[in-house]
Amino acid sequence: MAERSEIYGPDVRRERPLRADRQLRGGSALPDGGEIAQVRADLDRARSQVLDAVESLEQSLRRVVDWRARVRARPAAFLAGAFCIGYLAGRFA
Repeated sequence: MAERSEIYGPDVRRERPLRADRQLRGGSALPDGGEIAQVRADLDRARSQVLDAVESLEQSLRRVVDWRARVRARPAAFLAGAFCIGYLAGRFA
């Protein structure tokens, strides 16, 4: 009969055993205090990164849709555009 490694390839083990593996070996299914603290730290770090990304996106979106700032930056262009739209609306209406 063929060996397991011949059928499935090399035996690759996880760095940390799964919860079910610990239960089968007679260990506790619950993570210890150090693992809980590490998971909480990872979650806090991920939450902080998400909040930073959302805040950055919000600021970028405000800059993009702020039409008043665009009018203040180029008043002549917007005045000419408004004149053209008014002329075309009056001409074809």
